[in-house]
Amino acid sequence: MPVQGPAAPAGNPADLNSDGFVNAADLAMLLGNWGNAGVGDINGDSVVNAADVTILLGAWQ
Repeated sequence: MPVQGPAAPAGNPADLNSDGFVNAADLAMLLGNWGNAGVGDINGDSVVNAADVTILLGAWQ
């Protein structure tokens, strides 16, 4: 069974699926919406791109 660290802080924008962790599931959601607005647009610039990946990876747990 994989071990995970503490849950992400409540309201963490990088926790895209709101499961309390920033992990591969969130990265998959972000990449699935690459180049579009909406899910994965963590920085709110209306496009899912490398800037959002950088934020997500910085919050990775």
